[in-house]
Amino acid sequence: MMINKFKVFLFFTGILLLNSCTKESPKAVPQSVVNYEKIDFDSGIEVFDPKVDILFVIDDSGSMDKHQRNLINNIYLFIDKFTRRTDIDYHIGVLTSTIKEESWSNSLACCGSLVRVSGFSVITSNTPSIIYSLSVNLKVGTDGSGEEAFFSPVMYALNQPLVSSQNRDFLRPEAHLAIVFITDAEDQSKMVYPQEFYDFLLRLKGRPEKVLTFGVIIPTDSVLECDRDSMGQTPLKIEEFLNISNQGYPNVYNLCDPRFGENLAKMSDLIVQSIGNMIYLKSIPLLKTVVVSFGTQIIPPGVDNGWSYNPEKNAIRLGSEIQWTEQPVGTKLKVDYQAAKINHKK
Repeated sequence: MMINKFKVFLFFTGILLLNSCTKESPKAVPQSVVNYEKIDFDSGIEVFDPKVDILFVIDDSGSMDKHQRNLINNIYLFIDKFTRRTDIDYHIGVLTSTIKEESWSNSLACCGSLVRVSGFSVITSNTPSIIYSLSVNLKVGTDGSGEEAFFSPVMYALNQPLVSSQNRDFLRPEAHLAIVFITDAEDQSKMVYPQEFYDFLLRLKGRPEKVLTFGVIIPTDSVLECDRDSMGQTPLKIEEFLNISNQGYPNVYNLCDPRFGENLAKMSDLIVQSIGNMIYLKSIPLLKTVVVSFGTQIIPPGVDNGWSYNPEKNAIRLGSEIQWTEQPVGTKLKVDYQAAKINHKK
């Protein structure tokens, strides 16, 4: 029994050593492990099926006209990242910052209900004229409440009764959740604090890495010429939430940054990397047999422009500089490999 355990130890040690290569030697990643007599191999294909539900929460008060137009004019840069990776299954919904109906308010959607001006409350890869349909939903106007809320609409939208009625086609239990705030104001949700809001999202998704957050705001320390809303408040609550929920990537962007479009592209790229660049395998692979494909495209081994193996997570990591070729919608990324199995002698 001790001999068997020692051989198992050697096996896993071999895998770890193979993957301790530096970035300068990515081609060393897919070498074979030592073929001990206790190891046999089965072949298998694993299909990668990443999903993400994205919520844009847009300030629809009177000061947001030019910012909404800027968002709509550049939204194609956000969508572009997803159309390149047709394996990513996305839902996109739009909420407004109006949380209560008022006699003078003419918000397109109130109180956590998804905007559906385009006829679609949820935009997916199957939605006709994706960019146009999303743009129509994003044009929420400036007739909403001047008491802007951002935490409350999300909590209403993803809770009963809305999550099972008006918004029933949006949220999926297995998907990542990404939230994007677009505002020149502070959150004015009643009795909802940043930590409480984050805890709600965490309970909803189960793990921190499943919650992705972004704020296109006027930061407290902004040096750009950018008018805040008429209340003039700095977004301290929003900033606190974005700090609490941060997963180690940039998630605060300036609403008046002249690189607005580039920043939208960065956000979508970060979402794609977070949900679509780590493929967790069911079995430990024999590395020399691994073939990663995306439709007709074969992804080569490589740290930045290909795939590499992470032994600690037993996962295939996709590099950030892969040049993706266009594939039909619905194409899935696949990992074909022989799985290493350890047979213990009795």
